[in-house]
Amino acid sequence: MLKLISNELYRTVISKSTWLITISIIILVAIFTLIIDKSSPNQSNENWKQEISTQIVSAKEDMNELSPSVPMYQYLKEQIAINEYRLENDIAPSTKYNVWTLMVEIGPITTYLALIAIIFAATSIALEHSRGTIKFITTSPNSRWKILTSKYLTILLVLTILIVGTILLSFGFGYFFLGTDGNDHYLTYSNGEVMKESMVAFLTKNYAATWLNIAMMCTLAFMISVIFRNAIISVGVSLFIFFTGSAITTFLANQFEWVKYLLFANSNLLQYIDGEPPVEGMTIEFSIIVMACYYIIFMVLSYLTFLRRDVTT
Repeated sequence: MLKLISNELYRTVISKSTWLITISIIILVAIFTLIIDKSSPNQSNENWKQEISTQIVSAKEDMNELSPSVPMYQYLKEQIAINEYRLENDIAPSTKYNVWTLMVEIGPITTYLALIAIIFAATSIALEHSRGTIKFITTSPNSRWKILTSKYLTILLVLTILIVGTILLSFGFGYFFLGTDGNDHYLTYSNGEVMKESMVAFLTKNYAATWLNIAMMCTLAFMISVIFRNAIISVGVSLFIFFTGSAITTFLANQFEWVKYLLFANSNLLQYIDGEPPVEGMTIEFSIIVMACYYIIFMVLSYLTFLRRDVTT
């Protein structure tokens, strides 16, 4: 098994696309570092309470013109709660952006990593069919379940390397170019309450939830790759689901309660760390159970299809 995984990783590492992806991630982190450095206030604001009070009034006026089903409504609701918490506890906004600011604000980069991982998962088996190499790997001494397992574990390893590498890269750029001066805490909004916690604790939960969310999407893409056996179709279907799933779930959440059983309503556990679930009454335990059910379905379908189908035709 380990040899199969090492072979898969070797094939991935020597690929030209891997090096292009690595370079693109470095460039993106450098750009984000530059943007945050240039947008940093770098000066104290003695009138911050007055400004935040004004922001609260303005946000409430905007909320009155929006429907609760609109994502912006929820965003304004959270910002109002956080700003009121600042005033009540005398917590001024950061006067200088630092390494922690960078590591919080690289959300778009994690979306890019998700895109890479999903494409990698969607082509893991389908590309072997398209190239005709599936005939060689399935006629090797290794059993099919080992081959499929090594493919799947390689996907999770690549995803882990992408996320951990980006975290280390962001910390390095942020530490050397932005420093550590500034706020070392984060205000989270969960279940209608605002809580203050350390950046390390928040980021740990944030990236863990991000990894799990992307891993679920990769598992779905992996199943699609096994079932369709066509790289173009697998990638197209996987990306379509990835880009539209959350939007459709959000749209339906305010109309139907059964939406809470959909994968996209549960896969992002960050909604319990900093935000609110799409359907009232949902809990993190409920979401974990729902995800576990989907995971079992995806894996069972993948293995049954791969083990029973005549993949040499």
